[in-house]
Formats: sequence, C-alpha cells, structure tokens
Amino acid sequence: GGGAQPAPVPVTAASYQLLDLDEYESRSGKKVAVGKRYFKHTRLTDIVSSAGFASGLTEDAIATERGERAALLDFLLGLLDTNPMSRWTPDQARLHPFVRGELFVAPFTPPPREEAGVGLAEAQPGMTPQQQRERTTREQTSREQAAARAAAAVARQAAGNAAAVQQQQTAAAAGVGSGWTVPGAVPHPQGGAAAAGGLAAALAAASGPFHQQQQQGADGA
Repeated sequence: GGGAQPAPVPVTAASYQLLDLDEYESRSGKKVAVGKRYFKHTRLTDIVSSAGFASGLTEDAIATERGERAALLDFLLGLLDTNPMSRWTPDQARLHPFVRGELFVAPFTPPPREEAGVGLAEAQPGMTPQQQRERTTREQTSREQAAARAAAAVARQAAGNAAAVQQQQTAAAAGVGSGWTVPGAVPHPQGGAAAAGGLAAALAAASGPFHQQQQQGADGA
C-alpha cells in the first residue's frame, strides 16, 4: 500500500573485542575445553624470562642469553599485538635487531608502514622515493601472486593424492589385489607431511629471487 516505509537501520562498521576465557564462557554459556598445559606461567613475558639456562654457562654467556631473550620477547610482542593498526607488518618486523642480528639495547620502534618497505627493490639512478615505493609494491605483489599459484598447485596435487589413496583403500577392502594403483596418481608415502614439504619448497622457490636481491643489497651496504 501507500503506507510509510520504516526508516532504514544505519549500518555501522563491525568491531571486535578480544575476550579472556572467563568473559567468553560467561557471554557464550559454553565451557571452553582446556588443552595440555606446557608452561606454569600464562604470560609470554614470564614464560620467556623464567626458562632455565644451560648448565656450565659463564656469567658473560648468561648475560648474552638474557639480552637475546629480551630481543626475542620484544620481537614477539610486536608481532602479537592484538591491535591491527599498531601490529607490525612484515616489512617493519624484518628491521628488528633480533632478525638482523644486531645488539638489542631498547624496545624497538619501527618506521612508519609506508616507509618500512622502501629499499626492498634495488634503487635505480634518478628514481624518486615515490617511484621506489611503487616499484617495491609491484614486486611484492608479483611475489605474492607467484606464491599463491605455487600453493594452489601443491594443494591440487595433495588433493589428488588423497583421493587416489582413498580409492586404493576402498579397493583393498573390497578384495582387490594389493598391487592395484590409480593411473596418474603421484605416490606420497608421507601423506600430509610430504605435501607440506612441497608447499614449503614451492614458496621458497617463488620468493628466492627476492631473498637473493635483498642479500645482494645487504652485501653492498
């Protein structure tokens, strides 16, 4: 009819809040299954700092170990920040002293996100910072696409192998000879582990030129 239409409900941006265990159980009414407890502490800082040292270490070696643990803890806290706006990007994280093998003396403050990626590509004479950033972005996109294609190929191969193994098992249960195979199946005696290894190799191959270029840049510096 010609009656008044209800006012549209305004759409607001979705927001999320990280709840602790008690808050989640209270709101959801569900009991969370607790897995095996590997550490007596629950805070990352306490877990890292409370780990024992190897026997026979000198005082200097222990001091070095404490410094490395402090660097590791600072690195992990930057990566595990629950705020996506302040959590480090991969380009920011790679500049941390823990990754670069440099002396850690104070909490690390990474450069802004738009500047952290500059320098990944080899600079060309006459190239402006903006052109350098655009080139770096193109190279990163190309590497990501190559890695995605490699991952998809490995996933398809793993799925085909799983289907072939399932058919073999079904046929064996029905009394077919043990020598029966599926034409075109690629044997993977280690199952998922072999597929995972193939994925790692494919991703490493896709990113190999980038790592070589980065190493050359570091050698030149």
